[in-house]
Amino acid sequence: SLRVPLKWTPKTGQSFKLSSRHERVIEMGEAKRKTYAAAFKAKVGLEAIRGVKTVNEIGQEHGVHPVQVGHWKREILEQAGTLFETKRGRKPAVDQGEPDRLYREIGRLKMELDGLKKNYSSKPGSPVS
Repeated sequence: SLRVPLKWTPKTGQSFKLSSRHERVIEMGEAKRKTYAAAFKAKVGLEAIRGVKTVNEIGQEHGVHPVQVGHWKREILEQAGTLFETKRGRKPAVDQGEPDRLYREIGRLKMELDGLKKNYSSKPGSPVS
């Protein structure tokens, strides 16, 4: 079997393996990924779309890698067409299975109520209704 050397980077403390194709496989130790709020991604992406500043400037200003800024920009541009796909107006009526489910629930509750009334009226000292 071919042994793949394990390298260690002093800067990040992460180790990675070099495969036969010279690809890096990063093994995450205690390092955690940063997660960003959707509003922040939209703000940074829209700023990149405006084109007033370069992607590098935007990334440096917000503490994000320029490649990430480019991904967010592309994501906004790709999904921009879906913003106006839904039509205004009335919402579609309740789906066809919903009334059947509701009628079954009503029937079950009526039977439960009848059973409770029967148990209550059969107890001594209870008023007859």
